[in-house]
Amino acid sequence: MKHAPLAAWLEHCVELIALENNQFDVALFEGVLQAAATGSATMLDSVVNSAARNAVAVNQPLERVLGDVQAVKLWLWERLEGELDPEVAWDNHLALEAIFQNAVLHATQTYAETLADMRRRQMQEAARLSRQAEQKVLGYAGNLARANRELARLEKAKTDFISIAAHELKTPLTVIQGYVDILTEQAGA
Repeated sequence: MKHAPLAAWLEHCVELIALENNQFDVALFEGVLQAAATGSATMLDSVVNSAARNAVAVNQPLERVLGDVQAVKLWLWERLEGELDPEVAWDNHLALEAIFQNAVLHATQTYAETLADMRRRQMQEAARLSRQAEQKVLGYAGNLARANRELARLEKAKTDFISIAAHELKTPLTVIQGYVDILTEQAGA
Protein backbone atom coordinates (compact mmCIF):
# COMPACT_ATOMS: atom_id res chain seq x y z
CA MET A 1 0.00 0.00 0.00
CA LYS A 2 1.35 3.43 -0.99
CA HIS A 3 1.89 5.97 1.74
CA ALA A 4 2.97 9.27 0.13
CA PRO A 5 3.54 11.30 3.35
CA LEU A 6 5.76 8.58 4.76
CA ALA A 7 7.64 8.29 1.44
CA ALA A 8 8.23 12.05 1.37
CA TRP A 9 9.52 12.02 4.94
CA LEU A 10 11.73 8.99 4.24
CA GLU A 11 13.29 10.82 1.27
CA HIS A 12 14.30 13.47 3.78
CA CYS A 13 16.03 10.79 5.92
CA VAL A 14 18.09 9.17 3.14
CA GLU A 15 21.26 11.11 3.85
CA LEU A 16 20.95 10.71 7.62
CA ILE A 17 20.64 6.95 7.53
CA ALA A 18 23.55 6.62 5.10
CA LEU A 19 25.75 8.55 7.51
CA GLU A 20 24.66 6.83 10.71
CA ASN A 21 24.17 3.16 9.73
CA ASN A 22 25.74 0.18 7.97
CA GLN A 23 25.11 -1.06 4.42
CA PHE A 24 22.43 -3.53 5.44
CA ASP A 25 20.54 -0.81 7.30
CA VAL A 26 20.80 1.48 4.28
CA ALA A 27 19.55 -1.26 1.94
CA LEU A 28 16.74 -2.03 4.35
CA PHE A 29 15.86 1.66 4.53
CA GLU A 30 15.79 1.92 0.74
CA GLY A 31 13.44 -1.08 0.65
CA VAL A 32 11.18 0.62 3.20
CA LEU A 33 11.29 3.82 1.13
CA GLN A 34 10.30 1.93 -2.04
CA ALA A 35 7.49 0.14 -0.18
CA ALA A 36 6.15 3.46 1.13
CA ALA A 37 6.50 5.27 -2.20
CA THR A 38 5.23 2.58 -4.58
CA GLY A 39 3.35 0.12 -2.40
CA SER A 40 5.68 -2.62 -3.66
CA ALA A 41 7.83 -4.38 -1.09
CA THR A 42 9.89 -6.24 -3.70
CA MET A 43 13.14 -4.53 -2.82
CA LEU A 44 12.55 -4.79 0.93
CA ASP A 45 11.63 -8.47 0.60
CA SER A 46 14.78 -9.05 -1.43
CA VAL A 47 16.94 -7.37 1.23
CA VAL A 48 15.46 -9.29 4.18
CA ASN A 49 15.34 -12.57 2.25
CA SER A 50 19.01 -12.20 1.33
CA ALA A 51 19.89 -11.41 4.94
CA ALA A 52 17.93 -14.44 6.16
CA ARG A 53 19.65 -16.76 3.65
CA ASN A 54 23.05 -15.36 4.63
CA ALA A 55 22.24 -15.88 8.31
CA VAL A 56 21.53 -19.55 7.64
CA ALA A 57 24.70 -19.88 5.56
CA VAL A 58 26.90 -18.55 8.38
CA ASN A 59 24.92 -20.36 11.09
CA GLN A 60 23.60 -17.16 12.60
CA PRO A 61 20.29 -17.08 14.48
CA LEU A 62 17.30 -15.36 12.89
CA GLU A 63 17.18 -13.01 15.88
CA ARG A 64 20.28 -11.29 14.54
CA VAL A 65 18.53 -10.38 11.27
CA LEU A 66 15.33 -9.42 13.06
CA GLY A 67 17.36 -7.33 15.51
CA ASP A 68 18.84 -5.38 12.59
CA VAL A 69 15.35 -4.86 11.14
CA GLN A 70 14.12 -3.71 14.54
CA ALA A 71 17.05 -1.31 14.89
CA VAL A 72 16.21 0.40 11.59
CA LYS A 73 12.55 0.57 12.60
CA LEU A 74 13.44 2.15 15.96
CA TRP A 75 15.84 4.58 14.26
CA LEU A 76 13.02 5.72 11.99
CA TRP A 77 10.52 5.92 14.84
CA GLU A 78 12.81 8.11 16.90
CA ARG A 79 13.14 10.55 14.03
CA LEU A 80 9.43 10.47 13.31
CA GLU A 81 8.63 11.52 16.85
CA GLY A 82 11.15 14.34 16.81
CA GLU A 83 10.49 15.80 13.36
CA LEU A 84 6.75 15.59 12.67
CA ASP A 85 3.63 16.71 14.44
CA PRO A 86 2.10 13.90 16.51
CA GLU A 87 -0.83 13.16 14.18
CA VAL A 88 1.33 12.85 11.04
CA ALA A 89 3.92 10.90 13.03
CA TRP A 90 1.24 8.46 14.21
CA ASP A 91 -0.01 7.84 10.65
CA ASN A 92 3.58 7.27 9.55
CA HIS A 93 4.15 4.94 12.52
CA LEU A 94 1.19 2.82 11.43
CA ALA A 95 2.41 2.68 7.83
CA LEU A 96 5.94 1.78 8.99
CA GLU A 97 4.59 -0.89 11.31
CA ALA A 98 2.75 -2.58 8.42
CA ILE A 99 5.85 -2.41 6.21
CA PHE A 100 8.10 -3.83 8.93
CA GLN A 101 5.64 -6.57 9.87
CA ASN A 102 5.71 -7.70 6.26
CA ALA A 103 9.53 -7.58 6.25
CA VAL A 104 9.74 -9.65 9.44
CA LEU A 105 7.28 -12.17 8.01
CA HIS A 106 9.34 -12.54 4.82
CA ALA A 107 12.62 -12.82 6.72
CA THR A 108 11.15 -15.48 9.01
CA GLN A 109 9.68 -17.49 6.14
CA THR A 110 12.88 -17.29 4.11
CA TYR A 111 15.00 -18.26 7.11
CA ALA A 112 12.79 -21.28 7.85
CA GLU A 113 12.67 -22.36 4.19
CA THR A 114 16.41 -21.92 3.74
CA LEU A 115 17.16 -23.80 6.94
CA ALA A 116 14.79 -26.63 5.94
CA ASP A 117 16.37 -26.75 2.48
CA MET A 118 19.86 -26.87 3.98
CA ARG A 119 18.83 -29.67 6.37
CA ARG A 120 17.23 -31.56 3.47
CA ARG A 121 20.44 -31.26 1.43
CA GLN A 122 22.48 -32.41 4.43
CA MET A 123 20.20 -35.43 4.85
CA GLN A 124 20.48 -36.24 1.14
CA GLU A 125 24.27 -35.99 1.34
CA ALA A 126 24.32 -38.21 4.45
CA ALA A 127 22.11 -40.76 2.65
CA ARG A 128 24.38 -40.63 -0.41
CA LEU A 129 27.47 -41.17 1.74
CA SER A 130 25.71 -44.00 3.56
CA ARG A 131 24.84 -45.70 0.25
CA GLN A 132 28.43 -45.23 -0.89
CA ALA A 133 29.76 -46.78 2.32
CA GLU A 134 27.27 -49.64 2.03
CA GLN A 135 28.44 -50.33 -1.53
CA LYS A 136 32.06 -50.38 -0.36
CA VAL A 137 31.21 -52.76 2.48
CA LEU A 138 29.31 -55.02 0.08
CA GLY A 139 32.30 -54.92 -2.29
CA TYR A 140 34.65 -55.83 0.55
CA ALA A 141 32.30 -58.64 1.65
CA GLY A 142 32.22 -59.98 -1.92
CA ASN A 143 36.01 -59.87 -2.15
CA LEU A 144 36.28 -61.61 1.23
CA ALA A 145 33.82 -64.34 0.15
CA ARG A 146 35.81 -64.92 -3.06
CA ALA A 147 39.04 -65.06 -1.08
CA ASN A 148 37.49 -67.56 1.36
CA ARG A 149 36.32 -69.77 -1.52
CA GLU A 150 39.80 -69.66 -3.06
CA LEU A 151 41.37 -70.48 0.32
CA ALA A 152 39.00 -73.44 0.73
CA ARG A 153 39.90 -74.65 -2.79
CA LEU A 154 43.61 -74.35 -2.03
CA GLU A 155 43.16 -76.15 1.32
CA LYS A 156 41.38 -79.03 -0.46
CA ALA A 157 44.10 -79.18 -3.11
CA LYS A 158 46.76 -79.33 -0.36
CA THR A 159 44.88 -82.08 1.50
CA ASP A 160 44.40 -84.06 -1.72
CA PHE A 161 48.08 -83.68 -2.59
CA ILE A 162 49.22 -84.85 0.84
CA SER A 163 46.82 -87.80 0.71
CA ILE A 164 47.99 -88.83 -2.76
CA ALA A 165 51.66 -88.30 -1.88
CA ALA A 166 51.30 -90.33 1.33
CA HIS A 167 49.61 -93.18 -0.58
CA GLU A 168 52.20 -93.12 -3.34
CA LEU A 169 55.03 -93.18 -0.80
CA LYS A 170 53.39 -95.80 1.40
CA THR A 171 53.39 -98.54 -1.26
CA PRO A 172 57.15 -98.45 -1.98
CA LEU A 173 57.95 -97.95 1.69
CA THR A 174 55.88 -100.98 2.63
CA VAL A 175 57.89 -103.11 0.16
CA ILE A 176 61.16 -101.68 1.50
CA GLN A 177 60.00 -102.25 5.09
CA GLY A 178 59.25 -105.88 4.21
CA TYR A 179 62.76 -106.39 2.82
CA VAL A 180 64.28 -104.69 5.85
CA ASP A 181 62.31 -107.01 8.15
CA ILE A 182 63.46 -110.06 6.16
CA LEU A 183 67.07 -108.89 6.26
CA THR A 184 66.85 -108.17 9.96
CA GLU A 185 65.44 -111.63 10.63
CA GLN A 186 68.18 -113.29 8.58
CA ALA A 187 70.90 -111.25 10.21
CA GLY A 188 69.61 -112.20 13.63
CA ALA A 189 69.33 -115.90 12.83
